[in-house]
Amino acid sequence: MVDPVLFNYLESKFLTANIYAFPLVMSLHACVPPLEEAVKLWDAVFSFGVHLEVLVCVAQCVSLRDTLLQDPNPYRHLNARNLPPLDAELLVSMAFSLIPHLPSEMMDEIAQHPFLEEPWQGSEGGDNKRGGGGGGGGGGGGGGGGGGAGSSGGDDDDGGGCGGS
Repeated sequence: MVDPVLFNYLESKFLTANIYAFPLVMSLHACVPPLEEAVKLWDAVFSFGVHLEVLVCVAQCVSLRDTLLQDPNPYRHLNARNLPPLDAELLVSMAFSLIPHLPSEMMDEIAQHPFLEEPWQGSEGGDNKRGGGGGGGGGGGGGGGGGGAGSSGGDDDDGGGCGGS
């Protein structure tokens, strides 16, 4: 798991990547200004693969870690309308730095995420407690968790969204 403390805190507030990462993943961060930074982010996402967006959502959560952990209502900081200005270079760098820390199975799930019929169910299908990865992170789960950072995943509860492994 990338950040078990952060993941567990967000989970205790019923925040999954399905909630906070969905608009980010679906818009490829275009909903977060400035647009010039989103375009830079797209260069990396389209070069590496759209599944990188899941890791970018996880990176975004990790970059907000201290703020999120100090707030009893962390969603206010994860809402796409309230996110700090996009810094593509920082988020892409953080996203790539997460990859060596992810189990290969999780990275496979993140890579397959864009091609799944129902990505929130993961490659195994079934009940997903990891935040849907719709980005994150998550995560990412993975996804990730959006996202994670999410990632999309199976029945186990091993992280995702911001704290995804």
